[in-house]
Amino acid sequence: EIRDQARPWETPRTLLMQALWGNGFSHPGGADFALYIAKPLALNSALTVIDLSAGLGGGARAVAEKFDVWITGLEEDEQLASAGMEQSHLAGMGKTVPIGRYAPANCAFQPSSRDCMVARELFFRINDRKRLFAQIANGLKTGGQMIFTDYATRDGKSALHPAIVEWIKAEELTHAPWTVEDVGVVLAGAKLECRVKEDITDRYRAMVFDAWSAYAKQVKK
Repeated sequence: EIRDQARPWETPRTLLMQALWGNGFSHPGGADFALYIAKPLALNSALTVIDLSAGLGGGARAVAEKFDVWITGLEEDEQLASAGMEQSHLAGMGKTVPIGRYAPANCAFQPSSRDCMVARELFFRINDRKRLFAQIANGLKTGGQMIFTDYATRDGKSALHPAIVEWIKAEELTHAPWTVEDVGVVLAGAKLECRVKEDITDRYRAMVFDAWSAYAKQVKK
C-alpha cells in the first residue's frame, strides 16, 4: 500500500477523504458543518463530550477549539482512528482531543459519565441500535444531551428502491437502513427525549456535490 512518506499514517484513502472534505476531515461539510451540529449543545469548558464517529478528528478538533472543551474521539475504523490521533498530536491537541478505536456494536460506557455525545452517520450501520442507544443513555449524565446525523429512509418501502438496494450492497450492510419512524421508536425505548429534529437532506446533498465538483476540477488540472 502506497503511503505518504512524510506522513506514514496517511493512506490513499485518508488522503482522498481530506482532498474532498478538507484537511483532517472525513465527513462532508468541514469545520463549518461540525460547528453547526454542535451549536445546539451550548458547549462550554465545564462539559465532557464524546464524539462517537470521530473519523480523522477534524470536526472534534474544530469544536474543541471553538468552545474550549475536551472531546474524547471514538472511531470504529482502525485506520481512521490511528491517523486521527496522529493529526491531533500534530495540532497540539493530543490531550484535549484524543482519538481511539472502539466497537460501537458492543461498546459500554461508564454510567453517567458524559454531558454530551455527538455522532455522524453511525447508526444506519448498526444492526442492534436498541442496545447501542441504551448504552448511550446509560453513559449520559442526568440532563445530558446527544446530537446526531444519520441516513434514514422515509418508510420501509423506500428501502426497496433499486438505488437504495445498490447502496446497501455497496455499504456491505446486512440489514436495511432504519426509517424516520424507527428513529423515534429507538429513542423512546432508550428513554431519550427528542427535542429537535431536522431533515437536512438538501443541505447535505449540496455539501457532497460541491465537494466532488471542486475535487473533479482539481483533478482535471
